[in-house]
Amino acid sequence: MVWQSLFSEKPTAPAAWVHVRDVADAHIKALEANIGTGTEILPSGSKPASPWEEIVSFVKLNYPGLGWKLQPPFKGGWNVDVSKSDQILQIN
Repeated sequence: MVWQSLFSEKPTAPAAWVHVRDVADAHIKALEANIGTGTEILPSGSKPASPWEEIVSFVKLNYPGLGWKLQPPFKGGWNVDVSKSDQILQIN
């Protein structure tokens, strides 16, 4: 999704990242919890750890010939609702 965003004119995914160990922990807790079918849970920080502006700056600096299309400024933003992760899985 990050790669696809770099070659789009605007991000195709929120800059809401989560560590792989936290994903593994969320999967284990989801198996143990009483969760209704079809419930979607997003374990993530509520604020972007690395906003798209930072990502574009990093790519420009380290990969100048990549040919990306993504250019700041980025208007608006993504609302990441982590309430189910907090409430159901008790992951903060």
